[in-house]
This record gives sequence, structure tokens and C-alpha cells, in this order.
Amino acid sequence: MPETSGPRRRVSPEVGPTDFIELFRRFYGPTMSAFEAADKSGKVEELLGQLVGLAKAPNKGADGTTSIPATFMRVTVSP
Repeated sequence: MPETSGPRRRVSPEVGPTDFIELFRRFYGPTMSAFEAADKSGKVEELLGQLVGLAKAPNKGADGTTSIPATFMRVTVSP
């Protein structure tokens, strides 16, 4: 029987939105590629500002933390 639940949150209690984006910049391939392209065109600060703004807008975290509501599907396969 499939499990269903309400919206989940992406929570990073250790970091704020700016540091959260920096983690993506360092470790998530598509974001790494976007920053590489922005570097070639001299638009790194513009891209960073836009991504931080996107992370701050839905952020429900307090005291410098990040808690972003997100809807996603989790699939678990068991024998």
C-alpha cells in the first residue's frame, strides 16, 4: 500500500539560505555548471544573488536556519 503524506520540508538547521546555496554551488552538478557558465560571462554575483533570493523567499527558518517547504514524491521499494 503506498504511503502518502503532506508537504515535506528541506531543513538545514546548521546553515542559513546563503550557505545553503553555497553547498549546492560546491556539490550539485547542475548548480556547479551554472556557476561555471556565469563565471565565464562575469555574472557570478548576479547568479548568486538570484539563487539566494530564491532560497530566502520561501524560507520558514528562524535564527539563521533554512527550512523550505517542498513537495516531492518519495518512493520506497521493498521485497
